[in-house]
Amino acid sequence: MIRMTDAHVTDAQATLLQERERCQAEAPFACLKLGGASFEIAYEKVDDPDETPPTLAFSISGRSGWIRLNRSVADGWTRIGADILMRDGRVLDRFLNTHAVRISGDYNLNEEVRFDTLGTYWSARIVSDTGTEIRVDGEPWMLIEQSNPPASPKDRVIRALAASHPEIREYFAQHIDHWACRIATGVTVLPMM
Repeated sequence: MIRMTDAHVTDAQATLLQERERCQAEAPFACLKLGGASFEIAYEKVDDPDETPPTLAFSISGRSGWIRLNRSVADGWTRIGADILMRDGRVLDRFLNTHAVRISGDYNLNEEVRFDTLGTYWSARIVSDTGTEIRVDGEPWMLIEQSNPPASPKDRVIRALAASHPEIREYFAQHIDHWACRIATGVTVLPMM
């Protein structure tokens, strides 16, 4: 039986990773468009370019602050676009929304709704205005209280799943990466002068 508890990344580790990814960058040289979003691409500033090969950084167009990509142009724009998608705080919600296949049940109060997400079976039931119960692979039900749950029942149970199993992003990491690469095949890159 596959368990989502096989890997775990704590909130502190995720915050530390984000802190380490922030950087300074040179002037942007490209604008990467992915869906309705635009990102500026630049080389990261380094102290000694002879010792450290330049890597790329991105910023949401019109905003300040750069995030290190640990990629070069040689990696290709699809891979670069996928890495940007992977840094979206909502990537897990978006991935699960497209990959959580409902196999039985309706979103009625106290009714079990069963899902198959790439061979991982899980269930959810909405038990109150703010309460959602989650069960993965036959484990006991776990109550998740959400002070302001999403209006969409599917979004609500997906958020409850992520809250009940914080390691879920790591568990599906390879699948999320492949999905991001497929989406990023539609990337458009324009030079900035």
